[in-house]
Amino acid sequence: MNSSDHQTKETPKSEAITDGLFGTEETIIRYGESVLESMGKDHPFYGEYDILLKNYKKMYKQLSRLVKINDKQQSKLSQANTILAIHSRYDALTGIYNRRAFNELYEREWRRCIRYGHTVSFLMFDIDHFKNVNDRFGHPAGDEILKNTAKIIEAAARREGDLVARFGGEEFILLLPDTSAVHAFKIAESIRKSTSKECFYYEESEIRITLSAGLASMVPDVGAEPERLIRRADEALYLAKRTGRNRVCVYEDVRAEGSDHAG
Repeated sequence: MNSSDHQTKETPKSEAITDGLFGTEETIIRYGESVLESMGKDHPFYGEYDILLKNYKKMYKQLSRLVKINDKQQSKLSQANTILAIHSRYDALTGIYNRRAFNELYEREWRRCIRYGHTVSFLMFDIDHFKNVNDRFGHPAGDEILKNTAKIIEAAARREGDLVARFGGEEFILLLPDTSAVHAFKIAESIRKSTSKECFYYEESEIRITLSAGLASMVPDVGAEPERLIRRADEALYLAKRTGRNRVCVYEDVRAEGSDHAG
């Protein structure tokens, strides 16, 4: 067989493309092996062709190994991104939504209530004298209190659309779409009573806490800002703390007092 014989020999079209990422490379290798076999070891170009093919195979193996490593790293990166996305939305201690995630979901729910003219109620809770818990029993005990309080509030969010989040420190919020002030007050009272009856245990200590809550409800209109409802609930919470704690106050109580900052 002379050089012109294998110069005119072409790769069959049916083998030109194979499935997989390295289909072309694998086809070239198979073709090269067939050419080398047809040459025979006595062919003047056999040695050079054999070296060329071995080098090609070596580079192919290195490339495929690098691609596999890259695929693994990409998979790990994708998993890390997923985990990061999850953690960016949830409070690390309590497992409920953090404030950032709540703000995003709240904006969406606010627009929905504007569109359909629904009432939305907002509850803001604060653990009474929480600093005393940390000072007396230590911060690990305080963390357990926060986690258990979050569970109590979360248990009250039974409907789709109800949102529970840690607002910061020992404050929690509960958004109740399509919920009247009367019904929201009942939910807040249920949470408050459940918390006051609960006996929390940490190591050998029995810890009892109470909650204060502020409630605001409104039917949002196009010109209203979502922050208005939050401010009103915060003012009601402040009134609850100022007038004895372990109670639920509504924004109407703030207005009845003639608060200078009622808005």
